[in-house]
Amino acid sequence: MILVGAIVLGLYLQPASFSQAPNNQSLAPSAERVFTPRSMPTAGTEAALRTLVAGLASGSPDYDKLSPQFAQVVRRDLPVTHPMFSSMGELKSVTFLGRGDMGDDVYNLVFAKGGVIMSANLDANGRMAGGFFQRVAPPRR
Repeated sequence: MILVGAIVLGLYLQPASFSQAPNNQSLAPSAERVFTPRSMPTAGTEAALRTLVAGLASGSPDYDKLSPQFAQVVRRDLPVTHPMFSSMGELKSVTFLGRGDMGDDVYNLVFAKGGVIMSANLDANGRMAGGFFQRVAPPRR
């Protein structure tokens, strides 16, 4: 089963996350995501996130690495996601947090100037088929 997800624009002043159920009906999760602890992520999800983040930051995501449905969402949202990811600077670390309530792998991504909680689902062909992101405050120094 392919889970199709959508990135919601990570608005600077409000937390955001959004996914679509397989029947394309929107699901708006609660403000706090529920994670099921799991010791190992699904093979390929971290690499898929790193590839997507690099593409969003550069303004040129590799759409061949995304499912067709998810590629449409990423194209649509690029005018907002590109400036956001490029403004955060270098990706410093990616830490697996667990399994999300939509069956996705959830990660904490720390950048030089910010951070996001981000998830990934892969389709049967290993392409990123969906996920969410939520901007988080940078750690205090």
